[in-house]
Amino acid sequence: GRVTAEKLGTQLLGQVPLIPEIRSGGDRGTPVVVEHPSSEAGSVFREIADTLLKQLANRKVPAN
Repeated sequence: GRVTAEKLGTQLLGQVPLIPEIRSGGDRGTPVVVEHPSSEAGSVFREIADTLLKQLANRKVPAN
């Protein structure tokens, strides 16, 4: 993930662990962050969301 992000000149938002709870939650329509909020995967998804929110808040919108 990190190497690929560097090669592409972009920021790595996070590395989500490959665990069965993510897939099974997706199959049921219940995100892991809702079903297991304090799990490693839940924490990673929240960190990614926080990073995106901070980036969007700091983004300059061009005037029309």
